[in-house]
Amino acid sequence: VCALTGGVRRRARTDVLPLDPAHDAAQARIAALAAADPTLAVPIVAGLPHTGADLVYAVEAEQAVTLADLLVRRAPVAYATRDAGRAAARVVAPLVAPSLGWNDRAVDAALAAYDADATRLFGVEP
Repeated sequence: VCALTGGVRRRARTDVLPLDPAHDAAQARIAALAAADPTLAVPIVAGLPHTGADLVYAVEAEQAVTLADLLVRRAPVAYATRDAGRAAARVVAPLVAPSLGWNDRAVDAALAAYDADATRLFGVEP
């Protein structure tokens, strides 16, 4: 007896596919980014699934604007690497720079900000 369903146990429906059109559109756009620039198809960290295309998409479609937003929140690389994503940040910054309008100085500033965020969040010094 289940309190949530009024005492009736219900089976999960197997005839309904859990399709999300927004997710499908996002995946199509990520695939198009990777097809247009094959360097974006490469994982940003070996052994992890996140590619440059995923992160460029996060900037262009999801309003991500910092490396911490990308590497801590969107693609949680910071949690999966010993350096809290610092090496990945150096790969990602030049990939997303054009979409964010960053010049070399802005990239350097973003990397410094990420290093400070990684130290603050994870206690890992550069």
